[in-house]
This record gives sequence, structure tokens and C-alpha cells, in this order.
Amino acid sequence: MRNIRNILSTFTLLVFAHNLYAQELSGIKEAKPVSISGSVNAGISYLDGIRNINDFPIGYNLGINLNLDFYSVFQIPFSFYFSNYGTGINTLSFKRFGISPSYKAIKLHLGYRSYVLSPYALTGMTMLGGGVELTLKKFNFLAFAGKVAEPYFMGNQYATFADSDIDFYKRWAYGVRLGFGKPSNSFKIHLFHAKDNPKTGSIDTLVRSQILPSENLVLGLETQQTIFKILTFSANGAASLFTPNLNGDPIKDNNKWLKGFNFINTTNSSSRMSFAYDAKISVRIKTMNVGFKYQHIDPFYSSLGVSFLQTNYNNYLADLSGSLFKGKLSLMSSVGFQVYDSS
Repeated sequence: MRNIRNILSTFTLLVFAHNLYAQELSGIKEAKPVSISGSVNAGISYLDGIRNINDFPIGYNLGINLNLDFYSVFQIPFSFYFSNYGTGINTLSFKRFGISPSYKAIKLHLGYRSYVLSPYALTGMTMLGGGVELTLKKFNFLAFAGKVAEPYFMGNQYATFADSDIDFYKRWAYGVRLGFGKPSNSFKIHLFHAKDNPKTGSIDTLVRSQILPSENLVLGLETQQTIFKILTFSANGAASLFTPNLNGDPIKDNNKWLKGFNFINTTNSSSRMSFAYDAKISVRIKTMNVGFKYQHIDPFYSSLGVSFLQTNYNNYLADLSGSLFKGKLSLMSSVGFQVYDSS
């Protein structure tokens, strides 16, 4: 039996936004001493159904983001928000400090930094460590390594209790990405690996809470090809070898092929290999793009670099995006459905 769930159409209006850049040292002599950039966003929501009877169904929010830039080297962000749920202000916190200085084609990452590889491997996990990035016309490279911050917000693994006296396993991770070609015609390959140290943390308490030391290896491929400047094809796929319990029993005879990965990722009876992939084709008509996408994610697909990922479905999606009035108005809408396999 298969169940089909419709995805509601979405519509987004961009008010305006400005890009914020990392530390670029090559043009420091020509840079302005101080510059300000930012964005404004606002929204209205309506909630019907599951809510408290005294709650007003209409919600609202307003946000202002500002960034102070000193010589294009050091930035201090500020954000203000106001909504029916409350108001607040956020700014730079020195509890976690990191810098990403760059000089021409080379960029270094030091301290607490977030990295992105793909939606199936790594989607912005914060790490304490270092990395290097190289960006040329037809080649780009990224390599990083470090200790994962707050690892149990990652990989669909959450603590069922909150206790400041509990220490979790220390999780270390590294990743590599190689990219070839221009953005319009590109090919990328990436690798991500994360592993818990089973001898760290409050081991007895963690085991009683069914929080077990894990290890994960993800290999991914990504490509985008543009033809005649109006037709674009893109594809993204990943294979994940996930071991949810490093202390699991040895591999049985019918899964001996998994032992071949022991040189880079621990495998045992709890290990599993799963796949996720998608493909999209889009056509550009003047200032608008029409696209069609197919996505598949295996049951129990997991990556320790992804905080949440819905699994065991096929996704069919059509979207429309572009701009009107000479770029003053940006539009994006999508509609589709998901097919789940309950067998």
C-alpha cells in the first residue's frame, strides 16, 4: 500500500536583501573604514485547527538584520525581531569565535565554523577546528576537520533529558569537496566522515538512555549542466554508510561485503548502507524558470551531518520562480506530492 500526501503550494515575496561577505584581505587598502548593510523581512500567518482556544489565530512578525563592516575584514551582526510571541535582539557572541580570512582565491577557516556539502551529507554543522578553501575559475576545493559542537542536535539522535552534568561522546568529523567546471556546467564530489569516541562522556548514563556511540561515512556526487542558456539539468546523490552502535556484534556472513569499508569506517551488525538522490530539469522563459524535480530517499537514510531528513519516500515537485518589474519583485512557488512506501 502507498499513501499519497499533497504538499501545499507556497508563495514567497522577497522584500530586499544584501549579501554579507567573509574577510577579504587583498582589498583592505581600498575598503571603506565602516559600512552598513542589512535586510528587512515581515510576515503574517494564520493558524487554524490545533491551537489554544484563547490564542488569536493571526500572527505577525517583523525582523531587521544589520551588519557593521570594518575595512571588509571584521563584521558585527545585529538582528532585531518583533512578533506576537515577543521581541528581542541578537548580536555577536564571543562564546564561540571563528574567522574566515581570505586572500584572492584562498580562504582559511579557523575556530568555530559551519560547513556545507550537500543536503544529504552536511548542511551547516558547527565545528571547532580548521579548514581551507580554494576557488579558481574552473576548480574549487574544500577540506576541513574538527570537533563537532553539540553533536546530539545532529543525525536524528536526540537526548531525552536535559542535564548539564551529563557529558556526551566527543564527536570528530572531517570533509573534503572537489569541484570542476563553471557554476553553469559543474561536477562535484564530496566525502564526509564523523565518529564518536566511545570512551568519552558519561558512558553508563548514555548507554542507559539508549544513546550509543556512532560513526558515519557519506560519499556524494553533484552536477549541473546548462544547455543553450535556457535548459538546465541538475542531479545530486549520496551513499551513506551508518553505524549507529560502535559496540555492535560482528557482521554476519550475508553482510561480509561491508567489511571492505573497515579501513575508513567501522562496520558491524548495526551498520547499514542507504541512498538518497534527486534530479531536476528546468526551462528558462524570459525572466521566469519552470522546473520539475524527482527525489528519492531510502528508508532509514541517515547522516551525522544533517539535523533532520525525512526518509522512505519519493517526491515529485514542480516549481515556478523568477522576477517581475525589472527585478523589483521576486517570486517563487511550488507544488507537488510525496509517495510513501509502507510495505
